Amino acid sequence: MHSDNSPSRPRRFVIDLNQAGATATGGTATRPRPLSRSRRGPRLLLILGTVLLLIAAVAAGGVYFWWQYYKTTPAYSLALLMDASQNKDTPVVEQIIDTNQIVDSLAPRISQKTVARYGATLNSAKRKRVEAMVPALLPKVKEGAGGILAKWAEELFDKSEAKPFVVLALGLPYLVNIAPEGDTAKVTAPMKDRNVEFVMRRSGERWKIVGINDDAVVDRIVDNIISQFPAIGQVQ
Repeated sequence: MHSDNSPSRPRRFVIDLNQAGATATGGTATRPRPLSRSRRGPRLLLILGTVLLLIAAVAAGGVYFWWQYYKTTPAYSLALLMDASQNKDTPVVEQIIDTNQIVDSLAPRISQKTVARYGATLNSAKRKRVEAMVPALLPKVKEGAGGILAKWAEELFDKSEAKPFVVLALGLPYLVNIAPEGDTAKVTAPMKDRNVEFVMRRSGERWKIVGINDDAVVDRIVDNIISQFPAIGQVQ
């Protein structure tokens, strides 16, 4: 038995540091709880969706501005010509093929071929007379050349199947060789039995064909001229 007079054991004091810190700040200390998966998921999806929308917007803007630029290139105008030729859209064909410029550029060759075809037996005087008749007939030739050149355009693209215009426009540079030089461009394109060359020139936001290096076209125009000439014996 212990007597009440026995010395008491010393008491131990235990200090709760968390509680002490909370008391010092005037509140109850709480540990931050990590976000649960159920709360983190929507936030990550929101961030990811925002990033994807920004990327899509930048890409769409880039495509738009590239397409606006592409519409000012020779390839785009040729795609318009291809589409119009396949759909028999004569007004568009006439906008892109400059008949007057083409006939004027071919005038010397047309004159030479006409004289040669008209008759090799012409004497010097009659040859000069025939040569002088060709320029006078050129205005009439231009009226009929539109159909000749439209037919030429159909033959140029007859191997190409009808496709949506965007597909034609994007694929055309792989069908022809286009070499831009400032406001002009030299184009080489394959046809059934030959390659043809022609020249395009910028006209506003579009390009027009202003020159063709194709003997078949010259021959057809010469045929048109010959039909309007008098008989060889009537040439004075």
